[in-house]
Amino acid sequence: MTKRILSIISIGVLSIFGEVSAQDIHFSQFYETTILRNPALTGIFSDDFKVSANYRNQWSSISQPFVTGQVSFETKIPVNQQTGDFFSVGLLANMDKAGTVQMKSLALYPVLSFSKSLGDANHSFLSAGFTGGFVQRSFDPSRAAVNNQYGNGGFDPYAGTGENIQANKISHLDVGAGLNFSSGAGEYSQASYFIGVSGYHLTKPRNSFY
Repeated sequence: MTKRILSIISIGVLSIFGEVSAQDIHFSQFYETTILRNPALTGIFSDDFKVSANYRNQWSSISQPFVTGQVSFETKIPVNQQTGDFFSVGLLANMDKAGTVQMKSLALYPVLSFSKSLGDANHSFLSAGFTGGFVQRSFDPSRAAVNNQYGNGGFDPYAGTGENIQANKISHLDVGAGLNFSSGAGEYSQASYFIGVSGYHLTKPRNSFY
């Protein structure tokens, strides 16, 4: 019988590391992107492995549409058959393209987690996960239109932009970590619930083209 998820509580704790200024990719079915929500959720499923994909195309009626895609793979590695403990490994790749200037983001996140069985009738696990990934961002400055190009009642695409852009492509490492408690409810654990905390961008990467 397919288990129903009663509730999912995921609390970001980035604020404890200082000021946060970022805009992450997002999906309508965000609960299917377990690695992005919490690295400790990697491997928390009943089968041996899981493959998932998400795609979102929005605001196509204005300028260029915002396109976001993601694919991921997760699998479990048993540690102790008697206790039920296991490691999980996974890989997440995502891309995001937005606006007229073709602002692009490409990211690759390998992830590792460990789940400790609490040995109760509800199949409860306490998990810890870690991910460290590579992110690349770029845009096309030739598509940009700035204030300096507007004058005399019109737009001059050949006028200088006056912008001091050092590079149109930057890259950085990104780190995330999380904890999660998962268990079941009901006589036969018909329902599942998850309670966890997670944080991303712990290295506070600098995302600036200037």
